[in-house]
Amino acid sequence: MPREEQGKAALTELFSALKTDGTPVIVENIVNRIDEVLRGVRFEGWQSTIRGDKEVQQALRKTLYVQFKIRDADVFEKALGYVREYY
Repeated sequence: MPREEQGKAALTELFSALKTDGTPVIVENIVNRIDEVLRGVRFEGWQSTIRGDKEVQQALRKTLYVQFKIRDADVFEKALGYVREYY
């Protein structure tokens, strides 16, 4: 399984834990949007540069906080950890 697919699986697990019966489809939307946004901003070796890490954090924060209204710092940190590991 490619690393990005492992990342999507990890993110799916994280956001699935947050969902309620009223929001089952949102998990897939969130994970796909994070994947899409990150593929657009990341670059080879981004984890080891301040600029790369900052850009990825901003993109993730904007996606979670603004687009999906998820303002949980713990969820952001867990998602960021998966992103750093798999993307």
